[in-house]
Formats: sequence, C-alpha cells, structure tokens
Amino acid sequence: LYTDNLAAAGFVPVDAKDIRRGDLVLMQIRSRNLVPNHAGIYLGDGLMLHHMYGRLSSRDVLGGYWLENLRLVARYTASTTAKE
Repeated sequence: LYTDNLAAAGFVPVDAKDIRRGDLVLMQIRSRNLVPNHAGIYLGDGLMLHHMYGRLSSRDVLGGYWLENLRLVARYTASTTAKE
C-alpha cells in the first residue's frame, strides 16, 4: 500500500544517505509478504517519530533494528500534486 501510492501522494524516493528532516521512512517489520509495512517521519539528528501498534507514538533513534529494517526513504515534493 505504501509503495504503490507514494507518487500519487506527492512523494519521491530519495537515497537514504541524503535523508533530511521531514522525510518519510518506510520499514519492513515482520512483514509476511516482504513489503514495507511501517512508517515514520525523520526528525533530524538521527531521530524518527513513529507509532507501533499497541504502543504510544515515540521518538526513537533511526539506527540498529530500525535501520536494519529500513527499506525506503521518500520526500514530499510540492511540485507533485496529490490525488484528492
């Protein structure tokens, strides 16, 4: 669902080495069909904001487990018009 609708929502994939504050981070967490199924927002300074099922939203370091499961970084572009 995430990757199929990125472009329509105004996001473009970017190299993870060029990650910036506000970028979308997509991870694959215990996904049976091997696709990204968890999202967060990169806050800068190595931190991300995300919400795991059954837990409160939290700020966590985008490293270790999260970085190992990172599959895609995407950036919202104002030049792309999202479908309504």
